[in-house]
Amino acid sequence: MKQEQVGLYVQEQVRMWDRVSVVLGARRDNVRAVDALYGAGYDLSATTFRAGIIGELFAGVSPFFSYTESFEPLSGSTSSGAPLRPKSGRQYEAGVKLHPTETVVVTLTGYHIKEDGRAIDDPNSPDPGHSIQVDGVTSKGIEFEAITTLPGQLQLIANYSYNEAEIDGTSQQLDNVPKQNASLWAMRPFALPNDMTLRLGGGVRHSAKNRSYGPAFPDGLVTPAYTLVDTFAELSWQNWSFALNATNLLGEEYYSACLARGDCFMGTERNVFGTLSYRF
Repeated sequence: MKQEQVGLYVQEQVRMWDRVSVVLGARRDNVRAVDALYGAGYDLSATTFRAGIIGELFAGVSPFFSYTESFEPLSGSTSSGAPLRPKSGRQYEAGVKLHPTETVVVTLTGYHIKEDGRAIDDPNSPDPGHSIQVDGVTSKGIEFEAITTLPGQLQLIANYSYNEAEIDGTSQQLDNVPKQNASLWAMRPFALPNDMTLRLGGGVRHSAKNRSYGPAFPDGLVTPAYTLVDTFAELSWQNWSFALNATNLLGEEYYSACLARGDCFMGTERNVFGTLSYRF
């Protein structure tokens, strides 16, 4: 399948009364897709808009609100060979950012997303590359993030999210979309002789269980919850730095997804890699 996309966007950001920021934007997209094998295709255009506002009501308290529209081309095809049409959506988001001290920032956000044209596995096709598209997918939930710096320059970052993502009228969570995710990360720099700096960090991330529904599993096939440990170390000297990153440090064996069509996918194994860089 051949796909072409051309987009043009404009955006304006305004600061008012030295405590309120407003962002307005618009985008025009044209997408063309042709499947050479089946001869199917489309030529579509869309104009989408976005707007957002954040203001500091009083010291350390800043509520915000945003509205966003989306138009997203998708790769893949249906069982008939027709290319998937672009996905569209509308998102409302509101929340508050709290800054009680110089070293603490807490953000609480609620959102509601409506999507049309979301691609899901075709339950009537044995080919895992075939999809169908559904309209009326609703995602709603909350997100929490807290960042603080403790004595000794120890930085802590905590995240939690709760997400209900369902095809309207089914009361069933979308495949491979856990309702809950959480993470906790810590990082601390150390000053070394000869103007060298060592940064050490590590954390855990947790993904809750989720279910995949299909004719063979009407009650859902469960992907178990899992918790992984990640770490990193970076040594810097002048313009040079050397970093080691490790994901799934403990070598946890887990499933990243189990689908009701009958297959499960193992999660990523322990991965350790180094990076040597020089800043000009």
